[in-house]
Amino acid sequence: MGCLILRAYLKATYRGVLELLAVSPRLRQCLGLSEKLPHFTTLQKFSARSQVLAIADAMIQTIGHAASGTICQPRAAAMDATGLETTTASAHFQCRRGGQRRRWVKISTVVLCGSLLPLGLVMDWGPPMTSARRKR
Repeated sequence: MGCLILRAYLKATYRGVLELLAVSPRLRQCLGLSEKLPHFTTLQKFSARSQVLAIADAMIQTIGHAASGTICQPRAAAMDATGLETTTASAHFQCRRGGQRRRWVKISTVVLCGSLLPLGLVMDWGPPMTSARRKR
């Protein structure tokens, strides 16, 4: 899971993350991979499982609980959500070609204020656009 988080943070490929780990003994040690690195297909197959989001959510909750125990002041949390396009085509280009935006990925997060530690993350599809919203 640490390799997948590192891959997402660096915006690298599966092979790219493993190449970085191969030349970084300290990073391997921090991730507990001092003996042998996994094959890139192992990372790819693990990331394709549906339980990966549940595992990431459990990790985020554990970090949040650990951080909230070390803070002596009142705890406050902040929540925000945003939508991400599922295509690289701009909204202008889609409008010019007569296409319509169908759905998007909606990400909602909750963070612990002051530390910016994530407490929760939900990813889902945004609602489809209705015909009334398309005409605007």
